[in-house]
Amino acid sequence: MRVRLQKLTLTRFKGVESFTFEPNGENASIYGRNGTGKTTVADAFSWLLFDKDTQGSKDFSIKTIDKNGERLHNLEHSVDGVIDVDYDNGLPTLIKLKKTYTEKYTKRRGSREEEFSGHETAYWIHDVPKSKKEYDAFIGSLCSEELAKVLSSITYFNALPWQKRRSIVMDISGDIADAEVIAGNPELAKLPELLEGKTVSDYRLMLKDRRPAINKELEGYKGRIEEVERTKPGEAVCMAPQGESYGGLTHKLQSLQSQRAALLAGDTSEVKAKIQELRKQADDVAGEYRMAKYDAEEEQAKFRREGKKISGVLDVRMEIHKMLSVTTIPRLQKDRQELLAEWSRIIAMKPQEIVVSCPKCGEQFRQAVDEKAFNSDVAEQKKQNRAKGTAKAEEIKKAEREIIYLDAEIKQIEAEKQLADESAAAVVFPLEPDVSGILKEIEELEASIGNGGAVDTSKIDGEIEEVKRMIKLHDEAAANRAAANNADKRIVELKAEQKANGKEIDEIDANVMLCEAFTRAKVGMLESKVNEKFAPLKFKLFDQQVNGGIAEVCEVLIPSRLGAYVPYGDAASNGERILAGLKIIEILSDHYGVKMPVFVDNSESVTSESEYDFQVIRLYAHKPTKELSLSPWPEEEESGEVAA
Repeated sequence: MRVRLQKLTLTRFKGVESFTFEPNGENASIYGRNGTGKTTVADAFSWLLFDKDTQGSKDFSIKTIDKNGERLHNLEHSVDGVIDVDYDNGLPTLIKLKKTYTEKYTKRRGSREEEFSGHETAYWIHDVPKSKKEYDAFIGSLCSEELAKVLSSITYFNALPWQKRRSIVMDISGDIADAEVIAGNPELAKLPELLEGKTVSDYRLMLKDRRPAINKELEGYKGRIEEVERTKPGEAVCMAPQGESYGGLTHKLQSLQSQRAALLAGDTSEVKAKIQELRKQADDVAGEYRMAKYDAEEEQAKFRREGKKISGVLDVRMEIHKMLSVTTIPRLQKDRQELLAEWSRIIAMKPQEIVVSCPKCGEQFRQAVDEKAFNSDVAEQKKQNRAKGTAKAEEIKKAEREIIYLDAEIKQIEAEKQLADESAAAVVFPLEPDVSGILKEIEELEASIGNGGAVDTSKIDGEIEEVKRMIKLHDEAAANRAAANNADKRIVELKAEQKANGKEIDEIDANVMLCEAFTRAKVGMLESKVNEKFAPLKFKLFDQQVNGGIAEVCEVLIPSRLGAYVPYGDAASNGERILAGLKIIEILSDHYGVKMPVFVDNSESVTSESEYDFQVIRLYAHKPTKELSLSPWPEEEESGEVAA
């Protein structure tokens, strides 16, 4: 489709009192010194189509301003235009458009005078008044506002966000399959095995998502090891007390207890022996109880440590599950609903009729829009919408599969946590033995012996208590040594886990670098493909980072007169940017099959001109030309007379 401007008339528009411009569909030029309204002509055409100026603003000032800077009131501001639209069938269609902007006055109830209440814009197509909705729909049927801006403004493409520029460039040049990139770079041969069916982008995102969790766990090992070391019993409390061994002390205790019994037994040696046996039995029971209790405490502590470790893994999985179910899937579903709404709009579109005049008799009649072109356009929109919807549905399915997998994994981890907790709770602690019966029997035996007189056992009792104290110190030292050994084992386990996580971090970093190498290779191939399409311009599609990584960008590079390439926005001259903008429009117009009129402001910056397959309207700043003109005024001599 080709759109040409046939005629444009401005009346009291942005300071231009009256100006008629008739390029008749051909290339044309407008001259005038700064401030005469050259850009206003371009703004008028943009406003006629889309209610905005060439900068995309709807709030620009349309009203005429007097020499004192005051806006003039009760005036009608209008733009009339005639364009011809060639739908590539050889039959151009003339379309007459008009738009006016006026002040609106209303009389309030009980008031004699009308008061200013705002502004209103009126619309006409072929001199038939239309509502804004009807007018916009008609213009939209010719070309969308976004596409019209890209194809009619030499600066609009480079003013887009770089992501949008990149998307347009990739749409034109076509993508490169990952397999093709891998096949062309032997250093990437390992990548398909690592991907396991994922795309390189998804695999890289997975690695970057996994790394913080592992790194956080890795950073926690130092504190965990320090905590174990801090609670580990010191060497001093693990050492057995100086003096007799544990065995020697227990033997001495038995001997002292026997001696004491002998002092009290008199000649009842048999009873004394029984009492001694009972005392030894009570001591053995107490010793067994202490050892069984210690073993139970150690077993329970082991299960609790395992449960704490599992809780950490469970927290990470639950956080990922929450992110997918609360954030990712709702966002994808919202995007899909928007695509469904867009589908409903597309299938609801109907071909319209337009009113044309007979060139011979002037009689008006209705003529149907080319239904074939309309159906082709609708089919293309359906195709694009369907492709986007399919991709979005696949993303939702992927996220839902991940949630199903996480549900199963969380269930398993919770079962493991429950098992660890139940195991800790199920540890059986020994009951404290009841030796009251033994002690009562001893007491009864001692009473049965009797003593003919009081026996002084204070000395031997003191020795017995001292031996018992030393035995207790041995028991405490043994318990501390066991706790220290368990702490050493735990530290070894933590360091092994720390080493394994460190190795995993290294593998992740290496695989991220491999993904970045893939991206560099792919971008290099893409740049070559894009640059071939947009020659002589070039595109910079990625930027090397200080840390060795790469970041996606999209920057136009313009060839300079010295042979080097300079960035569009930094070092390029105004003329170079204009030529680059025209070249980009030329390529985009061919790709989209739409040609729009292009207004080129500051055309005096361009010293070499080329022919383009679309209408070009050049705006020249020319100091001698004091009013808008389709040709430059002659230079003036210093006296003010026109030069011969």
